[in-house]
Amino acid sequence: MLRVRWLGRLDYEEAWDLQRAFWEGRVEGRTSDDYLLLVEHPPTYTVGRNGDGSNILTENPPGSVHFVDRGGDVTYHGPGQLVGYPIVDMQGSRDYVGFVRRLEDVIVGTLDDIGIRARSEEGFTGVWTDAGKAAAIGISVRKGVTMHGFAINVATDLAAFSHIRPCGVDRPVTRIADLVETPVSIEGVIEKLIPRFVKTMGYAEPEIQLGAFTRG
Repeated sequence: MLRVRWLGRLDYEEAWDLQRAFWEGRVEGRTSDDYLLLVEHPPTYTVGRNGDGSNILTENPPGSVHFVDRGGDVTYHGPGQLVGYPIVDMQGSRDYVGFVRRLEDVIVGTLDDIGIRARSEEGFTGVWTDAGKAAAIGISVRKGVTMHGFAINVATDLAAFSHIRPCGVDRPVTRIADLVETPVSIEGVIEKLIPRFVKTMGYAEPEIQLGAFTRG
């Protein structure tokens, strides 16, 4: 079963601890369920395995900095951005690239449901529009179970990206708020994303809890 949790605004360290706890439960066989944790972070920069911090362009970026074990280089998380952490048992499959491609498909479909034309691009992980990158993706897989995930810019302050070279690539970033006429909330994006995730990943009816914590 897939269990979906919208946790609201959560410090990065707390979300990381939750990921590890659910990952351990899956790896150790204490649960047979997969999870999709959905959160919004305060200003945070994370550097993945492919980065060494050199793509952080300013000495004191406006947010905490964490070096983490996902793929990719540096990215930004902050208010107005929907972050998803799938804790998924790969069932023995080593097609990790295929899993990332499916995450891209989920987000492309979600944006299409909102009225935004988006795409994946060969050689550039993430989801792109004509205006720039709308979503970043970076996962890790240990003992056959995924961690980390994706970040969709809903109404993110794009100025925060000026302190980094996102994912080590000199290409613009964009957000949903600049691509639609009618504002869309994070909760509105979640309503579109969950059924896309369920269908693309091949789950039956999920168990969903929204509003477990309030944003503040």
